Amino acid sequence: MNLNGEHNDPSIVRARLYWDILNRSDVAGQGQSVQVFINGNYYGLYLNVEHIDEEFVESRFGNNNGNLFKCLCPADLTYRGSDPDEYKFMSGDRRTYELKTNEEADDYSDIAGFIDILNNTPIDELPCALESVFNVQDYLKIAAVDVLTANWDGYIFNKNNFYLYHNTATGLFEYIPYDTDNTFGIDWFGIDWASRNIYEWSNTGEQRPLYTRLMQVPEYRAWYTFYIRQIISEVTGNPEFLNTIPALKDQLDEYVATDPYYPLDYGYTLDSFITSFTAGTGAHVPIGIQPYIQTRNSIALSQADNTDALPVLKYIRHNSPATGENMIVNAWAEDAGLNSVILEFRFNSGAWQQALMHDDGLDGDAVSGDNTYTVSIPGMPGNTLFEFTVTATDDGQQTSSKPCTPVQYTIPSGNAYGLFINEFMASNSATITDDFGEYEDWIELYNGGSESVWLGDKYLSDNLANPSKWALPDVSLARWFYSFLG
Repeated sequence: MNLNGEHNDPSIVRARLYWDILNRSDVAGQGQSVQVFINGNYYGLYLNVEHIDEEFVESRFGNNNGNLFKCLCPADLTYRGSDPDEYKFMSGDRRTYELKTNEEADDYSDIAGFIDILNNTPIDELPCALESVFNVQDYLKIAAVDVLTANWDGYIFNKNNFYLYHNTATGLFEYIPYDTDNTFGIDWFGIDWASRNIYEWSNTGEQRPLYTRLMQVPEYRAWYTFYIRQIISEVTGNPEFLNTIPALKDQLDEYVATDPYYPLDYGYTLDSFITSFTAGTGAHVPIGIQPYIQTRNSIALSQADNTDALPVLKYIRHNSPATGENMIVNAWAEDAGLNSVILEFRFNSGAWQQALMHDDGLDGDAVSGDNTYTVSIPGMPGNTLFEFTVTATDDGQQTSSKPCTPVQYTIPSGNAYGLFINEFMASNSATITDDFGEYEDWIELYNGGSESVWLGDKYLSDNLANPSKWALPDVSLARWFYSFLG
């Protein structure tokens, strides 16, 4: 549990609404209102927000062995030098970029490389370079949510309150926001957040390369504008969402009325809670939630460029097939008028070919209509080099092709050695000990071939991007011999 009192917010729902918008925009995050009782005593109304840790990233990205950095002020992502240790600098009693996983290794080379590319790549080369290390498309949608909700205590304005996770499945950093209570018009600076320019939203006079440099790339600025319009159309301007706001007030008012801690910080009363949805309550809350949303939607649309963004392409993946297995390629594609999604591919550096990808729930496509397009290519012999890119075309014949450099995958040649993982135990607490009398997890290798197999040039890994993660011992495994490895 991660319980937040939301004491700055008389409505106690601003952060909850922020997470709701992210969820409705297909960007993950959750928050729910909860009553807290300890030994039968009521301790008030709180927001229970998902804690961002190894469990969170595993649930979102399917892995948790990458570096997870908690980034707090002054985390502006500016370049400090090529030495990774330069990014271990302190702010008070903590690191600005605080590593929350793999702490023993304490390796900052990945975040240093990302920051180097972000800051030092020429603008015309930035898309290809940055998209090789960072999930740009999802960040642009989060940035649009931040600006529409006036999340000034995040990265863009206050260089604060976000995580970066190095997703080992894709090799890309993922941007994860958190602590989003200072939103929907809450203000400590004398700024009218509802009218602040959506393209000049960062803190004036300070560097915010992840926002300002991306706004200099026409393709990214157009996508960001597309997301601004999309979120207003589908979420913050949608009556279905807007009707949830007064419903929340009616749902929670009785719990606020009996919350013994609610009045203690700013003297709030039940009237403050009720008023905060439709009007300001004074001091740092000059505007209510509903009028803020109405004003922000109107002004943001008036500020938005009149531009037609290229189709969005992201999450390009394949199934890493073995010899003879079909190659299945997936890609997320999105556009107001998407016409086609095509796989462009070739074998062993031969002529390029094309195959139409479908979002119809057939031929390896999991769910129809979920924006994930799929194609299945017949199985290939071992040692075949398969290269591909994906191209999306809209009704106006605008195209996006990703990635910049074709994906390359060599079909494995098969098990030439007759070597097999025969058994494994992933949680060995009392079954069998190793040579040192310790209960380590283990696997059993079986040589089903006719000759001994040397293991010294072979590896185990749980990460296709790092196939040599764990070296096998420098020994030979005889035919029919079983080997237990701790």
